Amino acid sequence: MQRRSGFSLPPEWYTQEFGRDNTVEGVWRGREYAPIIFMLQHQGHGHLRSLSVLHVEDDAITQLDLASLLGGRVGRLTTVGDGCKAMELCLKEQPDIVITDIRLPRLSGLELVEIIRAEETDTQVIVTSAYNDADYLLKAIELGVNRYLLKPFEPAKVLEALDKAAESLVMRRQAEESTRLTHILLDINPTFMVSVDRGRVDYVNRPFLSYLGFGSLSEFNDAGADVSGFIEEVSGFQDKTRKRQWLSIIQGTRGEPVIVRLRGARQEEPRAFLAWANRLPGPDRHVISLTDVTRLEEEKRRLVYKASTDYLTGLLNRRKLIEHLTEEIKRAERYGTPLSLIMFDIDDFKRINDTHGHAAGDQVLVGLARLLTGSVRIHDKIARWGGEEFLLVVPGCDLDRCAAAAEKLRRLIAAHDFDGIQVTCSFGVVAYQAGEDQDHFLGRADKALYEAKNSSKNTVICG
Repeated sequence: MQRRSGFSLPPEWYTQEFGRDNTVEGVWRGREYAPIIFMLQHQGHGHLRSLSVLHVEDDAITQLDLASLLGGRVGRLTTVGDGCKAMELCLKEQPDIVITDIRLPRLSGLELVEIIRAEETDTQVIVTSAYNDADYLLKAIELGVNRYLLKPFEPAKVLEALDKAAESLVMRRQAEESTRLTHILLDINPTFMVSVDRGRVDYVNRPFLSYLGFGSLSEFNDAGADVSGFIEEVSGFQDKTRKRQWLSIIQGTRGEPVIVRLRGARQEEPRAFLAWANRLPGPDRHVISLTDVTRLEEEKRRLVYKASTDYLTGLLNRRKLIEHLTEEIKRAERYGTPLSLIMFDIDDFKRINDTHGHAAGDQVLVGLARLLTGSVRIHDKIARWGGEEFLLVVPGCDLDRCAAAAEKLRRLIAAHDFDGIQVTCSFGVVAYQAGEDQDHFLGRADKALYEAKNSSKNTVICG
């Protein structure tokens, strides 16, 4: 019988006794070779002892070659002679490693590989062939074959290929097990958590999914959802760019927490979360933790609001407006843009208090604040400067335009009904002069107001 080349060992090593199904029924002979075989079978290769191997080969001698080499080295070795039987075993048992010849009866080795890869298993595939055919090799690479061995193959090269396949498989499974345990730990933690692999979210824990309105990660992924789609604010910024970059912002803070506001599935008010990143084992892997600090943030906002606003009118207080004015002066100096101030107060406010009472006077202040808030631009800043006196910072506006705006406000106030009380205001308007300090700027506005008060009142004076 003509035997196809398997291992390149002397022919006298074999007894060629074949059954009808072309499987080997013979045994090794030549006792003098036993120490060599024993040595091959009991070298290292520890990973292999826990793995199952399917050998697909229609040549009986090659079957015997590999069985003799691997018999005591792998956890389980199964040998079949055609592709269809191999396919059935692969689908049923999912062996760890498949060693298959390319040319097989009924179903070729490459067709078998295609079926294995379609099942999306982690099976390692080693293809063998007696022909160094470039087309076969390219097809094998395209199908995702892990190793390619040419016949006659040497025992050392077979073991090396198996060792590498086993090592790759074990490392992958260890990584999968590590990931599975990580996901379990994330799921039992009530804190919202996501794991990140190379800048991409690859897991969202169950409490977080529930808040976002999803029952499972697969449901979340099937919906094409993205955590960034639920973010309303990152570190105080609400622009789309920063929302999309939320991961890099958190990871780039070097352990410093970031406040992120998230909208849940119930469309309630966004909640505030303290977010920070911790490294996970592996290259560029992190876990992002988000702790609900909504109550703390609300209390912080309340305190900030209290510290920066006037208790009666809700307008900015003097201290807060000074901060804004300082920044606007810096901007005007840097870019050469105009900046103006409107300082005004209520005419004869003492008479209003004496005639109608202090409660009525307070209501006039509140009503005036409400009227002003609805009448100025969104980037203008207005504050109760003290008593019945107010200050409006008007960026991007020169003296003439600011005077016109002040005149408009004067008429609006004079025409407004403050619960039966007639109210008028006097206005002083000044424009910023390059190089002047803040106190001088404010002093000129105060002087212009003083002139308006000492003239006919209910007027606008430019300084």
